[in-house]
Amino acid sequence: MPRPAPVLLAALALLAAGCGDRPSAPELVREDQFRQPDVGLRFTPPAGWILRSKAALPSEIQPRPVMLVCYMSADVHLAQLNVEVARTVPDADIEKFLADNPIGDDRWRVKEPRAATTVNGTPAVRLVLARPGSKGEVVREVLVFQRPGWTVFFFNSYRAADPSTRGVVQKSMDSITWD
Repeated sequence: MPRPAPVLLAALALLAAGCGDRPSAPELVREDQFRQPDVGLRFTPPAGWILRSKAALPSEIQPRPVMLVCYMSADVHLAQLNVEVARTVPDADIEKFLADNPIGDDRWRVKEPRAATTVNGTPAVRLVLARPGSKGEVVREVLVFQRPGWTVFFFNSYRAADPSTRGVVQKSMDSITWD
């Protein structure tokens, strides 16, 4: 009986060694309230929406936005809410930062200029972007909070012809609190 080649034995040993515990993504479990303790953020996700993705805050905030969580409407495929964080972006540079760091390949134009607002007593900046879509205009409302060391972005995207989505997400935005 011929002896197995040393290369084959080495390959089998490496294969067997690699079959141990591997890192894996955490299970996506819908929670009644999203919490990100490192940022101090809490909010109630839109009612009935699906948790699409969730990530841990990286140990070091990146210059580009990093996604924390994404929810998607169960009945309107295009509607979604993304929450992202980035190193501190000065208020004066928010529009440029968003243009330089787009989500996806779409080009958004400013539909409504920035406006100062507050959510539960916390100052924020709100602006509205838009782009053409295959089924009509798509709107992206952006709510921006400055926190110590980082900027937190809430992106609410929906079809302009679907005003009910804005109301559902607005209830969620009204629940934002900071620890």
